[in-house]
Amino acid sequence: TFDLGLIHDLKLFVTVKVPIKHANEPSQEELDSLANLRTKVESSLRTIGVHPVPLTAVGYIRTMNTMLNWGPEASWRTDGCDW
Repeated sequence: TFDLGLIHDLKLFVTVKVPIKHANEPSQEELDSLANLRTKVESSLRTIGVHPVPLTAVGYIRTMNTMLNWGPEASWRTDGCDW
């Protein structure tokens, strides 16, 4: 098939929700476990040919704004991120 020269910008967001024992701050053991999980997920994505890029706080807010806020005065239209 032909794509007529169209450019596709496909993004895949992988998130996890991990319970921690204390609501305020994770323990060092929990942080180590999360770092290990992140390494495994990034390695798996590279293995299947995906180039993972960690999302910063600014990138997360911009991404969520562009997906959810489509109003004519949306801040992402003027790149207005206060972070």
